[in-house]
Amino acid sequence: MKIVPLFLVATFAAAIASLDTCQAQVLISEFLAANSNGLLDEDGDSSDWIEIFNAGDEAVDLRGWHLTDQADSLTKWTFPEVILEAGAYVTVFASGKDRADSPSQLHTDFQLDAGGEYLALVHPDGITIATQFGPNGTPYPEQFEDISFGVGMQEISMVATGDDVSVLIPQGDSLGSTWTGGNEDTFGEDEHWFSGTTAVGYDAEIGQQPAIASIPTTNLEVWLRADAITGLSDGAPGAAWTDQSGNTNDATQATSNYLPTYQASGLNGLPTVRFDGVDDHFLIASNAGL
Repeated sequence: MKIVPLFLVATFAAAIASLDTCQAQVLISEFLAANSNGLLDEDGDSSDWIEIFNAGDEAVDLRGWHLTDQADSLTKWTFPEVILEAGAYVTVFASGKDRADSPSQLHTDFQLDAGGEYLALVHPDGITIATQFGPNGTPYPEQFEDISFGVGMQEISMVATGDDVSVLIPQGDSLGSTWTGGNEDTFGEDEHWFSGTTAVGYDAEIGQQPAIASIPTTNLEVWLRADAITGLSDGAPGAAWTDQSGNTNDATQATSNYLPTYQASGLNGLPTVRFDGVDDHFLIASNAGL
């Protein structure tokens, strides 16, 4: 059973979840702590649930294994005989109904806290933890309605660095959603599209420039470029920023306390203008086109 979206815990899993890889590879693959419109149990209730996965090569009998939401009570709820084949899943409802002998569905004697708590799968010895969320007193994060949470089971690269890409920067909202929903292949590319390779819009590596190096220069009312600023040294306050659109909508500031500063290498070696987030600002004269 898979319910999406699944919030994957990968690189920071050590802080939230830990897995025992030395024993049989049975683990909590995901859980849902705020079930409203998802899977229903046999009573028709949208109970929270925990999914157990056998990542090993052999079947495992879960009889005597435990689930718990208390780090100081590792044997809180115990599995009956359940043969979990290699690569198979079993769902346990965290409903508080405590049904370990049900012929169809399993229910723990506790419920999950969407606000964050502890959750663990424990070996039959009652000591060895196979999977735990919220180790070292740090609860798993706040959960959201109908969004499951778990560990990344497989990494799939949908778009690789260096893949060919076409990019359109809309000049307004006239396109609406006409370019989505299956119309992507029929939406013709023209002179407004840019071609390049990923990554687009951000750096793939430190110091690597985006593939799209130019932007539209027509139909602009104002265009303020930090790399067009001249006559200022690094860290110097700037009283004027010349509009590059050709419409003379220059940005100015006459009050010395409100002057932004020029940064010669503010971002990835490129110049920027830094505002203090308090009162630094520029003014542009009133213009009907703005």
